[in-house]
Amino acid sequence: MIRLAFTIKPIFVSIGHLISLTTACEWILKLIPKYRLPETTRLSDQLVNKALANIPDNPN
Repeated sequence: MIRLAFTIKPIFVSIGHLISLTTACEWILKLIPKYRLPETTRLSDQLVNKALANIPDNPN
């Protein structure tokens, strides 16, 4: 379990195929530098939200 901050829910990390718990935790900390979501997921979510905001409402 990794807790990034006291106010944020912990992230539960388990080992996978040919990876130790220490290495898995290191990867998690690299992939989520600031936010709980991986950076790639967070950025793609922001991009989609911006695109959806620019779509005009249906005139019906």
